[in-house]
Amino acid sequence: MHVNPPERWLIAVLIGLMCLGAAPLHTVAQHLAAARATTTIRVIQTRDDGMLLEMNAPPPALTVIHRAGQSVTTLTLPGALIDDQPGSPRLPIAGAWVAIPPGRTATVRVVEDEQTFLALPAPLLINRADAPIGAARVAADAGMEPLVLDGAAPAADAVLASAAGASSTPPAVIANIEMWRSQTVARLLFRPLQLAVDSDHLLAHRRLVVALDFVDDRTSSHPAYAAAVDEGAFEPVLQAMLLNYAQGRVWRRRPIDVGQRAATQENRRWRVRVPVSGMVRIDCADLAAAGAPVETTPPTHWRVQRDGKTGTAVATGSLGDNGDARCDAGESLFFYAYVQPTRYAADGVFWLSAASDSGVIIDDITPPSASLIQDIYVHRDRYETNRLYYSYIPLAEDAEHWYWDILTPAISITHSYPFTVSELAATGEAQVSVALAGYDGAHVTQLAVNEQVVAQSAWNGRQPYTITATLPITRLQAGVNTVRISALGPAPDLQYVDAFTIAYPRQLTAQADHLFFTALPGHRLTLDGFSTSEIAVYSLADFDHPRRVAATVATPCPCRVTFDTPMEGEAPYLALTAASYLTPTAITAAPVTDLLSPTDGADYLILAPAELAEALDPLVAQRRTAGLRVRVIDVQAIYDDFGDGRPDPTAIQRFLNYTLTTWPAPAPAYVLLVGDGSYDPRGYQTPPPPSTLPAYLRFVDPVIGETASDNRYVAATPESQLPQMMVGRLPARTPAEVAAIVAKILAFEGVGADAAWRRQTVIVADNTFESNGRPDPAGNFWALADRAATQLITAGVAVERLYFNPCAASTAPACDLPDPPYPRFGDAAALTAAFRSSVRAGRGLVIYTGHASPLSWAGAPSLLRTSDAPGLGNREHPFVALEMSCYTGFFHGPYDALSELLVRTPESGAVATWSSSGQSPLRGQDVLLEQFLTTLLADPAAGMTLGQAVLTAKLYLDSAGGGVYDSALDVFHLFGDPALVLRVAAPTPTPTIGATPPPAPTPPPALTTEATPVATATDISTPIATATPADSASPTLPVSPVTTPVITPSPVATPWQSATHTPAPSSQQLFLPAVQASAQEGG
Repeated sequence: MHVNPPERWLIAVLIGLMCLGAAPLHTVAQHLAAARATTTIRVIQTRDDGMLLEMNAPPPALTVIHRAGQSVTTLTLPGALIDDQPGSPRLPIAGAWVAIPPGRTATVRVVEDEQTFLALPAPLLINRADAPIGAARVAADAGMEPLVLDGAAPAADAVLASAAGASSTPPAVIANIEMWRSQTVARLLFRPLQLAVDSDHLLAHRRLVVALDFVDDRTSSHPAYAAAVDEGAFEPVLQAMLLNYAQGRVWRRRPIDVGQRAATQENRRWRVRVPVSGMVRIDCADLAAAGAPVETTPPTHWRVQRDGKTGTAVATGSLGDNGDARCDAGESLFFYAYVQPTRYAADGVFWLSAASDSGVIIDDITPPSASLIQDIYVHRDRYETNRLYYSYIPLAEDAEHWYWDILTPAISITHSYPFTVSELAATGEAQVSVALAGYDGAHVTQLAVNEQVVAQSAWNGRQPYTITATLPITRLQAGVNTVRISALGPAPDLQYVDAFTIAYPRQLTAQADHLFFTALPGHRLTLDGFSTSEIAVYSLADFDHPRRVAATVATPCPCRVTFDTPMEGEAPYLALTAASYLTPTAITAAPVTDLLSPTDGADYLILAPAELAEALDPLVAQRRTAGLRVRVIDVQAIYDDFGDGRPDPTAIQRFLNYTLTTWPAPAPAYVLLVGDGSYDPRGYQTPPPPSTLPAYLRFVDPVIGETASDNRYVAATPESQLPQMMVGRLPARTPAEVAAIVAKILAFEGVGADAAWRRQTVIVADNTFESNGRPDPAGNFWALADRAATQLITAGVAVERLYFNPCAASTAPACDLPDPPYPRFGDAAALTAAFRSSVRAGRGLVIYTGHASPLSWAGAPSLLRTSDAPGLGNREHPFVALEMSCYTGFFHGPYDALSELLVRTPESGAVATWSSSGQSPLRGQDVLLEQFLTTLLADPAAGMTLGQAVLTAKLYLDSAGGGVYDSALDVFHLFGDPALVLRVAAPTPTPTIGATPPPAPTPPPALTTEATPVATATDISTPIATATPADSASPTLPVSPVTTPVITPSPVATPWQSATHTPAPSSQQLFLPAVQASAQEGG
């Protein structure tokens, strides 16, 4: 079995260092300002048919930089995030969630709009319309085996040079409406700044009042509603996220689909695992060994179903049945199993149950005698080896990501593959089809069979592609042949070989006493090559209901069988001897569960493989003592009741959503997944980990494409991102690993929130400057770390700062960090040792910001590696780690990721980590961290849980950014218990560990490239522009308001009215038309 060579992950580590390269951080002054004007959205009036909301925005800070030889404008707006959608102008957006009545939709009207027009000192940047191209990835693919992960090189943004980039979007819109547990919610999106039609000016909405009108949706039906429900432990999340939380509570209804609740299946069922498609025989002796009631159930009285316990019935037949009421040794039943492998399971599962009478049976047919003869058929063989995994080839949902080989000039542009043909017909044509995929750019693919070129095709782009060639049968030879696949496009023409199929005319000769073939209607066929005369022929026009065709067998053997086909159209057939029936790989009894109709509900669900359940008992007892209704569920039972019996993340997602709508209230708030996961669940490269709970692989990362997303487990539908519950994972593989993690949880909670070490934090930051004094192109990690330190110190939490700084003060003055509070760490090993000493002394919270890979913080050099986890030695002081970086949560790779290893390591490391399984942009990570700390520190006595703080931070980023950073919902994982109580009590402020702090946190010195802010709010410090190596910054030009329209505010009272915008005539043609609505009563 193929195993990734070590160099693949070495390169993954190096590329992981660039995971933030395309995401410049907000400026230093923005993060360190003690007080600032900020963009706010609030409700100013509510009523049953709508509400009034007000958005206030401070002036933006515009900065001129030099990008690709041009002067361009970038901007920031406090409290708003920058739109990062491809092709969009880089303008701020802000958003919020509001509750709306059930069964209603909503519309937005502008009521008041105080506008200011600002001249742009240089053209505005827009986001690139095409996907980022990872230069490092291309280099790696060209030089060695492909990577599991990679980073994208900083993409050069395009300059907005024409009015084509101007937006006609209203300043306030409803982005979407969906059901959030028992609450119907709408996400509002505000655009405080918009581009004028001439592209030289900005339209700034300083104050915007909008009316949200609730409208009956008369075009759709709505489910019946029960009484309003309390959402239990989920209430703090709803309260934090909904602007009109109090108003929305009266509208909260739990939808009940009366047709969805199912009765518990009382009769027992058995899972029958089948490795491949074929006719399957189940011997009665095997049924008896599985505990089936063979004494009372003859072979004809067994039901077989596919696609789950209540799926489609499959016709059965019997062999050796003596006609009594038993299923005796020597008797058997059989059925045709059509197995469709999934990415999570290779075999198929069929469901067997005992019945009191005969079910659907396999019929016998005798077609009329045929005069036409068929003596050959088209035989097809597919050749495929899944050896290499590329999550980003292609960037698409539900795409093939496993490949056989890569064609590249750095390794080889040509690969040859053998294939075998037998019993060739004398005449006809063969066909070769090759399934490929490509990376960005132009491709030319050439096919040769037995060293003769048969096809060449040009194509383009990162997409799947199939090239097909038809050739005379004389080009093939009996026995071994070869197909050669070559990439001949302009370098680097990267092509990925998936599989190839050979189709050729073949004689009707059995292979190993069976033959699967396609026959024409109304023809006579004679098959030969069978070793015994006990031959059966089945028509498989309907795989679920095969029919046995009357046939004549000729001896001596090798035997021949002759039969006629019915006049019903071309169909597949199967001929086989008794010895060629398949046998199940396993027959196991499925326990009867109450998952479809439980008597009691639950607040806290633990989903785990059965073999890990017992080790969870101490945690279950702890949570029940805290008053939570806890339910531990065998994940196989979920596959059985909500899937077809095979491992399947969508079955888990369906089950969790089912508990929201049908289990006794209140619905579950916490979900703990127990078990490791893998991007290779079928073991193509390495054996899958034992006791798995699948990694839900989805296309959720814009750069690496497919990655794990536990968040999708708790979404209402596979297409939704909005989490309905708080979810965490214990990435354990054995009962001993579960016990070790549980011991950490109990130890952390057992010492109490007032323990001194629980009120101490260490913050580790990657270098902001390279050793030569150049700013890191990813941004200022020290600034983000200092912002977090400010929040914590203000709340009375002691903070220790460990900032990596390989740049000497003599190289660049900006590298001279004052000590205290910044000890000098120019050597990575010294910082690692200091971190080890810090956590051994006891730190309840660890924060890291910087570059990362799956195996380390930073990478060249590393600040913390997976090999360091066992030696941290903080047995008595397990910490919670917030990793504001990328890839450290890539738990589904072939090696242990840093985040999961910190949690899994016994008597060392973390009680929980919060980290990303993808390439998370630094834009947004600052918001995640700030909001997590804001939520956590807001009410120290409230007993905020880790899950509540994590989910609130993610939802805040998602709503405040209008969905721009929604990938954070999917890729940030909590490894740990979401119900972990993480109080932060601070009776006595102790701001700094190990030194007497200054009155306020000292900001890092200004960077060497500086830009003067313009049109900023008076309480914002002068921002510092962080220039990338490709940029240079120059002072910005003052922005003078072109005109301020006269606004006539309408009274905030019934009826709600819209104001008329009257810009000065001299500037009226410069700008987009103002959003207006006719004066009328709202709602």
